[in-house]
Amino acid sequence: EGGGHSGGALLSGDAEVPVPRRLLREVIADGCCPLHLRLQLSRSLATTGGKDVAAHVLGKEGPQAEMETQGSGPLAGLDCRCLSAVAAYLPLAEVLSVRACSREPLQWAMQHGAEDHGACDWVHDRIRTRLWMIRIADLTQGTKDESVFETQMKSLADEALRSRMESEMQEALAHMEDQIRAFQAEVDRRLEEQEQHVRRLVEERVQQELDAILASEVIKVQSMVEERVRERVSAIFRREVRETVRELQAKLDALVEENELLRDSFAEANLRAKSLFWVLNPPIWQTSLAASVGFCPNVLFSLKRRAALAFPWMHLRPRGSSAFSRT
Repeated sequence: EGGGHSGGALLSGDAEVPVPRRLLREVIADGCCPLHLRLQLSRSLATTGGKDVAAHVLGKEGPQAEMETQGSGPLAGLDCRCLSAVAAYLPLAEVLSVRACSREPLQWAMQHGAEDHGACDWVHDRIRTRLWMIRIADLTQGTKDESVFETQMKSLADEALRSRMESEMQEALAHMEDQIRAFQAEVDRRLEEQEQHVRRLVEERVQQELDAILASEVIKVQSMVEERVRERVSAIFRREVRETVRELQAKLDALVEENELLRDSFAEANLRAKSLFWVLNPPIWQTSLAASVGFCPNVLFSLKRRAALAFPWMHLRPRGSSAFSRT
C-alpha cells in the first residue's frame, strides 16, 4: 500500500482484477458482502504482504481453491450445491456451530441451496437482515434524515399499516360506542332501579309518617270528641238532674202543702169532733154555769143552739166547708 498505483500495489493480468487495499477495507467496513467473504478478505489483508488481496482471494477460486478444498476433509470432493444440500439435512444448531470453525465451513454453510426454503435458509435470511439493519442504524446514527427508508415497499407497508390502523380504529370506535351504549344502558337501568328504590323508600316513609300523624290526629279527635261527649253528657245529666230535682222539689212542695192541708184538716176535724162530742155530751159545770147565767133549758139542751154557741166561727167559713157542717 506504500508504493503502488493509486495508493496501493496493483497487479495486472488477464484473470485478475486489481483492487486497492483501501477499497477492500471500505467494503469490509461497509458490510455489504456476506460474512464469510468479509472474514476471508480480513484474513487475506492480514496474511498477504505486497500481493494484491483481490488476486489472492479470487485466485483461490481456481486450482488453489480446489487443492485447499480437496485437503479439507471428506466433503472436499463436493461442489457448493452439494454442500448446501448436505447442510440442509444437518440440524440447524450444528450448521451454525460449523460456521464458527474455519473459513471453508463458513463458505459452504452460507451457500444458497437449490431451494430457498427451510430452517437454515430462514436463519441465514434473518442473519443477513439483521446485518443490514445494523448497517442502516450505523448510517442513520446522529441524523434525522429518514429518506433512506423511503421505498415502495415501505410506502406499501405504511399504507397497509394505515389502512389496518384505520380499520382497527373504526372497530375500536364501534366497540367503544357499543361499550358506551351498554354502559349507558346499564347506568340508566341502575339509576332507574335506584330511583324506584328511593321512591319506594320515600313513599314508605311518607306513608309511615302519614299513618303516625293520622293516628295522633285520630287520638286527638277521639279525645276531643270524648271530652265534648262527656261535657254534653254531663250537661245533659246535670240538666236532667236539675229537672228531676225541680220536679221532686215541686212534688215535695206539693206533698208539704198537702201535708199541711191534711194536718190543718186533721186539726180541724179533731176540733170539730171534740166540739161535736161536747155538744152531744155537755159537761155538768157548763150546764150549771148556763143556768146560773140565766139561759133557758131549751137553749141549754137544743143541739142547734149549743152548736151555734160552740162554733160561732163556722158562720164565717167559705161555702166549700159546708160539707163538714152538713156532716
